Amino acid sequence: MQAENIVIHHIGGRDGRRSFPLLPRFERDFVNVLYDADPSCAEQMASANKKLKSKLIVLPKCVGGKNGAEIFNINYDPYTSSLRAISPSKKNWYFYFRKWRQDVILGEVMSPMEKMEVKVTTMDELLINNKKIPPPDFLSLDTQGTEFEILRASSQILKENVLAVVSEVSFQEIYKKQKLFGDVSKLLSDQGFFFVKFTKYILDCSPFRYPKGLRGEGFQTATDALYLRNIKSVLRVKNKKKRVLMLEKLAFFACVFGQFEYSLECLNTAYEASAVSSRGLVYQRFLRKLYRASKQVPQVFAPTFKEEFTFEQSKARFNGKAELDERIEKPASPKIFRKTPDTSVEKLLRNHGLLKQADALKCNRLL
Repeated sequence: MQAENIVIHHIGGRDGRRSFPLLPRFERDFVNVLYDADPSCAEQMASANKKLKSKLIVLPKCVGGKNGAEIFNINYDPYTSSLRAISPSKKNWYFYFRKWRQDVILGEVMSPMEKMEVKVTTMDELLINNKKIPPPDFLSLDTQGTEFEILRASSQILKENVLAVVSEVSFQEIYKKQKLFGDVSKLLSDQGFFFVKFTKYILDCSPFRYPKGLRGEGFQTATDALYLRNIKSVLRVKNKKKRVLMLEKLAFFACVFGQFEYSLECLNTAYEASAVSSRGLVYQRFLRKLYRASKQVPQVFAPTFKEEFTFEQSKARFNGKAELDERIEKPASPKIFRKTPDTSVEKLLRNHGLLKQADALKCNRLL
């Protein structure tokens, strides 16, 4: 296992899935480390990943906010199993699960059916000075209400290794004494991370269950949130080789999640033209091609607000006399999209299976 490999840790991997996308062209470069507190899931985690070309490490361990013994609840729906109990005020909340066409009542699916005593360990305790488990470059958490405590107890790992985080976050207190999205974001901001975006649909729940035909949108309840490491914090790493490697990995994560400007800023910070070579793992060769291709894109910018309007014109929008600005951006039609050739950057993304990312660049370019 090389230091250049991208190491992905996912805590709460009961079904063997991770939060980082599956990328066939790059899988040989990845090391997947999956955790779950329920040891009976270990075989499932291994089986779900046996066809991937990435290296797999399965750890039947309960990661938490402190070291010691605790009770882990195996709930009616094991996906909701947690160290925490449901908040009593949310037992009657429900959501409609479209995949199975069922109403899911939280108090039913989160009812504990089995209880097991588990040994809880923090990430710092588990990984510091442990050479057998490579530390995470990408850390994702789906632990049903304990994400904040896990992150708070992982300060050293976050500082020294982690470059991107995807955490399940809640906007409502579903689990008793659970920290919410704002708490997680503040904690990670203090650790040198930017909140970037939500990475999947937002789960809507309603406090009251009414029959079909009388149902609204529901309260936004939970989703996954992406955080990327601040480039400035990476620049404080003294070892130049490690610093460049961290910037490469951060650039790769940013690119995969559609943050192209951030990705290129990482690469421009990491590379000098003379330092770019074709050696390295697949993702490193891809990044160096991306860096070179980006230099071939014409330096064309949209006009800025200040370039378009004087201060007097800007103020005049509110004097009751100026016409409202009716300019509306229209996306390119599918026909124009298909007929417009890809740039070298877009071609590179498509050749590496990053189709959505290429489409996003092209849409913004045509817009």
